[in-house]
Amino acid sequence: MDDAGGHLRFPTIESARAAALLALPRPVWAYVEGGAEKGWTASANMSAFADWNLFPSIPATAAMPDLSSTVMGHRVELPLIFAPVGMLGLIGRGGERSAAAATKAAGGLFILSTAATTSLEDLAATHAAPRIFQLNPPRDRSLATSLVDRARDAGYDDLWITVDNPTHGYRPGDLEQGLRFPMSWTTRLSLALSRPRWAAAMAGSRPGLANFEGLNLGFADILDQIVSPCGWDDLEWLRDRWRGNLAVKGLLRPSDVDRAAQLGFDAVILSNQGGRHFDSGVTPLSVLPAAVEAAANRLEIILDGGVRSGADVIKAICLGATACSTARPFCYGLAAAGAAGVRSIFDLFRAEMLRTMRFMGCRSIADLGLDRLQRHSRFGQARRGG
Repeated sequence: MDDAGGHLRFPTIESARAAALLALPRPVWAYVEGGAEKGWTASANMSAFADWNLFPSIPATAAMPDLSSTVMGHRVELPLIFAPVGMLGLIGRGGERSAAAATKAAGGLFILSTAATTSLEDLAATHAAPRIFQLNPPRDRSLATSLVDRARDAGYDDLWITVDNPTHGYRPGDLEQGLRFPMSWTTRLSLALSRPRWAAAMAGSRPGLANFEGLNLGFADILDQIVSPCGWDDLEWLRDRWRGNLAVKGLLRPSDVDRAAQLGFDAVILSNQGGRHFDSGVTPLSVLPAAVEAAANRLEIILDGGVRSGADVIKAICLGATACSTARPFCYGLAAAGAAGVRSIFDLFRAEMLRTMRFMGCRSIADLGLDRLQRHSRFGQARRGG
């Protein structure tokens, strides 16, 4: 594929979003799209990228840039990650299986959520390495131990630990649309009547929390377990128990990044969960330069949140991120066209990254750095670098 993107199923992320809106019942759409409270943080995550501009280079490169990179020891064709999302089986045909297969084919990384509708063993049976599992540490350490050991036994290479989920977020859209889990048959019937194609894709399935099947726990009990505070003592315990690559997701303070490095973590994912839980929080991009400085090359920094274009990925890498992760764009693709839709979103990001790097005169990811961008003040003053 060249960098023109002329044959893409979705020419823009917004077109995929529009298709997903038409495909999904309103309550499911609210689950995918909703932000916490007033939605300020969800919006700010995206608008933060407008504060940075990239320098073009003359002469621009005629060669096709190399987007390959290494993320936590894994060689990837492009530094882009399908971030962990719960209940993907509710969003599109095939759920996690379709998403993982499309991500693998595109050369990115897929992260399986604790709240997946496909168990970690079932996905591992069909998804080749690298395999990465995201853990919301349960309150009950015996349950956490079970999940970690199952991931190890199933052949997972990396563990991402989410730490910014101490309590439930407040998403008005979910409440307004009456979204409740598990869904009653009357709710499913109502949704089926509103979106017959979605209902056909869901036929024969009853999406649930597959990693907790057989534990005699109700949905509310499971949420009470995985929506809970995670402290440094928990992280130290998990560091001692897990022998593979270990990342912590949800840190935003540079001092916390420094502490994670001291504890021997391999990566930090700067994230506010897409603004889905805590509104008015800082954006990951705004703290990226300080986080990179605090990391001091002891661990990798992955930027999660607000990524909507290939240029966004390039900006984050220029600022020191190893890679970017995002979820909503891939959910749009999954909802609209299943695995093919997810692949199309990856292709769109790839085309945008190639085009952007050619304008910048960059031949590879290694060429990207602080000298390639400028900070733009909304009050008219421009600042270079970090």
